[in-house]
Amino acid sequence: MPIIAYQLYCSRNFPPLEDTLAMLAGQGWKAVEGYGALYGDAPALRAALDRHGLSMPSGHFALAQLEEDPRGMIAAARTLGIGKVIVPWIEPDRRGSDPDSWRAFAATVARALEPFRAEGFAVGWHNHDWDLADLGDGSTPTDLMAKAGLGIELDLGWGRPRGAGPGRLAAPPRAPHPRRPCQGSGPCGNDRRGRLGRCRPRHPGVGHDPRRAVRAGHRPLGGRTRQPRRPCPLCAAQPRNPLCLVNP
Repeated sequence: MPIIAYQLYCSRNFPPLEDTLAMLAGQGWKAVEGYGALYGDAPALRAALDRHGLSMPSGHFALAQLEEDPRGMIAAARTLGIGKVIVPWIEPDRRGSDPDSWRAFAATVARALEPFRAEGFAVGWHNHDWDLADLGDGSTPTDLMAKAGLGIELDLGWGRPRGAGPGRLAAPPRAPHPRRPCQGSGPCGNDRRGRLGRCRPRHPGVGHDPRRAVRAGHRPLGGRTRQPRRPCPLCAAQPRNPLCLVNP
C-alpha cells in the first residue's frame, strides 16, 4: 500500500520541529519526508520521530551532501530508516542550458547517488518547474534524469506553471507510431509530403497522383464521392486487382 508522507521542508520556517511532528501525529500522519538541514543529528531526529509514532521512508539530500560526505549521509539515512534518497534541487549556476549539458548533469547526479544504490537505497530526482521546460528537442531535464537511471519523485504542483497536468506528467511516453507499409506496388510508406501512413496506393500507370487516378476512372483514397462500379481502363484484364480503387 502506498505511503503518504508529509514533506517537512514545507514547515522549515515554523520551528520548532518537535511542534510540527506533534501536530502531524495529532492529525493522523504516519510518515514524513526529511531534508538536508535535519540530518546533522540523526539519532536525535530518530528519537523525535519515535516519540510521535512517525517514520521517514524517504529524504531529500542536497547534491553537495552526497558528493562531499556520502558515508555520513548513508549512515544518517540508515539511522532514520530512509529507503529512498532523493536529490531535490540544484543551484542555477550548475544547471544545464541545452540537452547535452543537462545530460552531463544527469550523469553527475547518477554518479553521486551510486554509493546509495550500491547500499540498497532507491534513488531519484525531485522536479520543479524549470526542469519541466522543453529543451528544444521535445525532451525536458526531468526526462534526461529518468534516462540516466534515476527514479522521479514527481511534484505535480510544479507542473502547473508549465501547463502540464497530472495525467500528462505521470503518463509514460508514447511509442512512435509505426509506419504503415504502402499498399500499392511500391512500398514507400509516405506520400510526397512525408506524412506517415497516408500514401495513396500506386496503380499501374497512375502512381501517386490522385488527379491522374480520377482521369483514369479511379476513386482517390479517402474521397467522399463514390464512382459507379465499372471496368477499370487500366486493369480491365484484372477486374479483381487489389491495387485498383475502382474494383478492389
